Amino acid sequence: MLEIENKKRQNILHVAAKGRNDYAVDYVLEKYSEPDTIEKLVNAKDVDGNTPLHLASMHNHCQVMRSLTKVKRIRLVLRNNDGLTALDVAMESRSLSTDHPALVGRAILIVAGVPRRESRDALLPGEQGSGPSKSSPAEWIKDQVNTLLLVVTLVASVTFTASLTLPGGYNASGDPHPGTATMLHHIMFRVFIIANMFAMCSSILAPFLQS
Repeated sequence: MLEIENKKRQNILHVAAKGRNDYAVDYVLEKYSEPDTIEKLVNAKDVDGNTPLHLASMHNHCQVMRSLTKVKRIRLVLRNNDGLTALDVAMESRSLSTDHPALVGRAILIVAGVPRRESRDALLPGEQGSGPSKSSPAEWIKDQVNTLLLVVTLVASVTFTASLTLPGGYNASGDPHPGTATMLHHIMFRVFIIANMFAMCSSILAPFLQS
């Protein structure tokens, strides 16, 4: 049943990933736990050479990308017929922008370890493609820098928000120490504060170090 494909040679994960059906993706990955079956499904290519992760990245379906990249046997280095990885597809898709949803999607792929092509002018040995990418090396470098800066911006915004909305909240006006964090004396809370401050400071300094 799972091996049924449509006219574009897309299996159930291809269709679910493209349609943003994260429930169907999670159901298949959990229901059919046979490693060989799951490996075949997540790494299968359609007529364009796109895997389910390529399609999810193309349309920035973040939850689907999270689920797929957690599969142990997924091959993150797979390229489509244009010689593009899932991260290449996410970076070059005109439907994506630099807003937070697109930024999160690209960050998911980067953290998971999805690579970008090192050579933009020639295909790797054994690869098939319709031709070189339209992006010039200079544009590719610019995209790489912009991606890193966008990820840094996301980290800075998340850590800043976390510093304002502390876990456990604050003591009320009638408490012995009004306005202070309720979990101030918990060891794990202090670890959280230190880690959050380190992440925020690092993300703020990163653009200056990059320049």
